[in-house]
Amino acid sequence: MNDGERAEPDTYFRLLIDNTLDMITVLDVEGLVVYNSPAVKTYLGYEPGELNGRFAFELIHPDDRETLLASYSDGVRSPSAVQHWEYRFQHKNGSWRFIESMGTNLLDNPDVRGVVVTSRDITDRKRIEEALKRSEEYFRVVMENTMDIIMIIDASASITYINRSSKSILGYNPEEMLGRNALDFVHPEDASAAAETVAAAAKDPGFSPLREVRAIHKDGSICHLEGIGKNFLDHPAVEGIVLSFRDISDRKRAEGELRESEELYRTLVTTSPDGITVTDMNADIIFVSPQLVKMHGFEHAEEMLGTSALDLIAPEDRERATGELAQMMRSGYARNVELTLLRKDGSHFQADLSAALIRDAAGEPRRMVSYTRDISERKKMDAELRERNEELEAFAHTISHDLLSPVAVVEGYAKAALEADAEGRPEAERECLEAIARGARRMSDLINSLLQYAQAGHMDIRESDVDPEEVLLEVLIDLKDEALRRGVGIEVATGLPRIAVDAVKLRQVLSNLISNALKHMGDNPRPEVAIGATVDGPFATFCVRDNGIGIPPELHERVFEPFKHFSLAGTQGLGIGLSTVRRAVTAWGGKVWVRSRPGEGAAFFFTAPLAE
Repeated sequence: MNDGERAEPDTYFRLLIDNTLDMITVLDVEGLVVYNSPAVKTYLGYEPGELNGRFAFELIHPDDRETLLASYSDGVRSPSAVQHWEYRFQHKNGSWRFIESMGTNLLDNPDVRGVVVTSRDITDRKRIEEALKRSEEYFRVVMENTMDIIMIIDASASITYINRSSKSILGYNPEEMLGRNALDFVHPEDASAAAETVAAAAKDPGFSPLREVRAIHKDGSICHLEGIGKNFLDHPAVEGIVLSFRDISDRKRAEGELRESEELYRTLVTTSPDGITVTDMNADIIFVSPQLVKMHGFEHAEEMLGTSALDLIAPEDRERATGELAQMMRSGYARNVELTLLRKDGSHFQADLSAALIRDAAGEPRRMVSYTRDISERKKMDAELRERNEELEAFAHTISHDLLSPVAVVEGYAKAALEADAEGRPEAERECLEAIARGARRMSDLINSLLQYAQAGHMDIRESDVDPEEVLLEVLIDLKDEALRRGVGIEVATGLPRIAVDAVKLRQVLSNLISNALKHMGDNPRPEVAIGATVDGPFATFCVRDNGIGIPPELHERVFEPFKHFSLAGTQGLGIGLSTVRRAVTAWGGKVWVRSRPGEGAAFFFTAPLAE
């Protein structure tokens, strides 16, 4: 497994099976071969799938076949039964190999549905046993020169023989261990299970389980041993239980490090804010992290496995993504590529991708890993920031121009008033003071408009059950003089729906829309304003309609921009009224728009949630 790549559980256990020294076979209830692990090639010469479908017992030595077949038939009738066999099996080259097997009946297990047989070739061990009969010297030469610990114990676990590997593995010379109880060298936590195994082996000549046990080294450290035992108490040349132990400390250490490594990568994957994807070299997905599944709107990772990662990219960006992929194949990595990606429901979102090749030990690319970060919110914030900056620039321009201009006027007329007073010209002084008053009103109107605009966008909305008719009554009272001066008739529909909004903001919206309509009537001899509302689901749509000069289509969106004044009828304004309307409506979650054509009046619409 390459660095950075976490194996799936199926892959993990398959790797263990593919690399074990034992042969693993799965048989069906009839004894037909369903599966053979790769070790069958090593020990018996057959390709892993070569025997699939064949009757396994036809390759067993005729002298062993009947007994083994009878035992197998008994076992398949007992769910979870575990059986041990020794027999001769025909090698592909025609020779006979001695095999030791442990069969477990998992026919009722829905994940297996077969008899799992773990086998090892014990031909060599058989030859050794025969050699022991022929020559004790041959036995000792072999035993004393093996890397594994070979030990013989009696029925009470006293050591009657141990080879020289005890020194290299446990730190004891053979002489130090002879006559002592073998269980004295077993870790206390494993001693009870080891004693039970010895007792079982002493009673059953056919009992030869594979066991792992922790032993205490002479220096006090712990050794991990894997051993197998065989009862030869009745064998005249042995008269004991033969134990063979292999030092697996390095393997256990590696397994622990592998578990820690997997846990580390699993933690990194599950806690990373980015989505992680692993694909093969064809860009087909073989792993996705939970974050990526959620990011693309799927419920389960299985929905994405086997599909092309390119299918997650929006069509308009797919060609560019293919180009970035080709570049990554040349350089080995790609960083910070912004793409539009797809969710399961077809919706789009913006993402930042970084990717790299995963190479094998020979340096050949085998996988690709990519890291995806959803930057939709960041993009939205960038756009809002640009909009705010533009708004701020316009605000600064308004302050510097529209506010300072009346200040300059007030200052000029104040100086002129002082001069007129000094010269005794009261009429001139009065005209200057009136001009100063007009400038002050201009500044006051501007400041009030700016305050309204700022308050309209404030998100701390005090929503309440509001009666629009009551708010309209207040607004129309305020605008009564202007409406009378312009001769505008105002009609309000009855039965306006109650809505859940901030009453202050609603007053701002209606006041600005009606005031805007009054200003843009042009020379219409019968100017009119109509106010009404309709209900659509949980929202009400209000309309303020006039029969004034109208608005060209190209300005339908721009009239809502802040600090942009479009003098359609030669009227003066600050360009804040309609932008204030949009800020207030947006603040309570509604929308605002206009429908109009030049000479045909204008209709401004806005939505608001209905009161419960």
